[in-house]
Amino acid sequence: MTAQRQSETVLECHLGFSAGTARIDLVGALDECGAEILAAYLERAGDADVDRIVLNVANVGVVSAAAVRCLAHAQQRFGPSTWLMLAGADADLRGALRRASLDSAIALVPDS
Repeated sequence: MTAQRQSETVLECHLGFSAGTARIDLVGALDECGAEILAAYLERAGDADVDRIVLNVANVGVVSAAAVRCLAHAQQRFGPSTWLMLAGADADLRGALRRASLDSAIALVPDS
């Protein structure tokens, strides 16, 4: 699924499943429009029988407050039964998670 604004691609998402893990690869911007798309993908992943959800954010350029709120809501929804992990988070995203007190609730893993 791709979110578009004024004929410009904002965010591309690809969802895959393997051995109890959902992986969402993101390319583009996690602005308000992108955060809505991400929320839909997280919901689909969370509805599956998975223990982990890995978000590959290595190719994400912009991360809005709406995207951080989306991650916070997902973590609350999944609770301790599902690990939410971010792969490839840059320093800005790690800082945003820290400011939102999510750095201990969402695992940061190396690029995968």
